[in-house]
Amino acid sequence: RFLGGEALAAPAMPEELKMFMVREEPPRLVLDLRARKVIYKGVELDMPPLQMALMGFFARLRLACGCQPPGCPRCFLEVGELMDRAGEVVEIYRYLLKRAGLPPREQKCSLMDEDFAAFRAGFNSHRSKINRRLSRFWADPHGRRICIASQGGSPTTRYGLPFPAEMLELRE
Repeated sequence: RFLGGEALAAPAMPEELKMFMVREEPPRLVLDLRARKVIYKGVELDMPPLQMALMGFFARLRLACGCQPPGCPRCFLEVGELMDRAGEVVEIYRYLLKRAGLPPREQKCSLMDEDFAAFRAGFNSHRSKINRRLSRFWADPHGRRICIASQGGSPTTRYGLPFPAEMLELRE
């Protein structure tokens, strides 16, 4: 590696220059829909199809928005907005089932429910399972950094991926 321009702007002591040389690249978060894996810091975690579909949905929103800092109304959605776009999650879910060679599920998944209270309960349940799984696999604080986050308070809580878009990769 070479020193960047900021390190060579003026004469400096070797100790000061070392600070510029010893840098870790920020970790990338890769969501591989084809393999149903979350890859972070070089470690892979297999995810169930519905959980991976939900992560993929939020990753698509995040990548399409790319706002800095994350959390705007385009990439963080309220439950009602999620309910309106549940078809997108179900589409990803069916793609994952087909890709894995699993038979299509005929029963309704909780994210297809048209009753608002049931949809919200189903979403919160899946979100909790995803966040628990990620937090346990990657010890805190790293696990929390890649979880589906919430912003604001009830009844206008918004949900999304807070991970920076430039460090996020979605493989479809």
